[in-house]
Amino acid sequence: MNFFLSAGFGGLCAVIGAAIAYAAATLATRQKSKTDADQRRQGEVAAAWDRFKWVMDHRDEFSPALTISLTIQLTQTADRLGDPDLVAIGREIGTELLRQGELAPADPSSTTGDDPADTELDQEGT
Repeated sequence: MNFFLSAGFGGLCAVIGAAIAYAAATLATRQKSKTDADQRRQGEVAAAWDRFKWVMDHRDEFSPALTISLTIQLTQTADRLGDPDLVAIGREIGTELLRQGELAPADPSSTTGDDPADTELDQEGT
């Protein structure tokens, strides 16, 4: 019973109280940081949707290559932000633009070194 009336018990209670206050402040700070990060992410996602809408509204003013490039960049941004809807729409629009023939995909054989001109140059050099 004397321990509860001693200065040691008072000091112990003060330390416990300080630990509780520290834990409460730490939790509140983490929660606020998480809320701020979520709000910032939501703002970035909304901005990406706005940019995507602007590109689609003005795509007739751009070359097909620029439209594809902007669509790819916006799709990559949406992927980084974790917005699966914008990623799916960006990929679908990009595929549709390629399918419509606005921009022909590169011929894969042109990068394999099977170009007849390269073969002629090799034969002349030997």
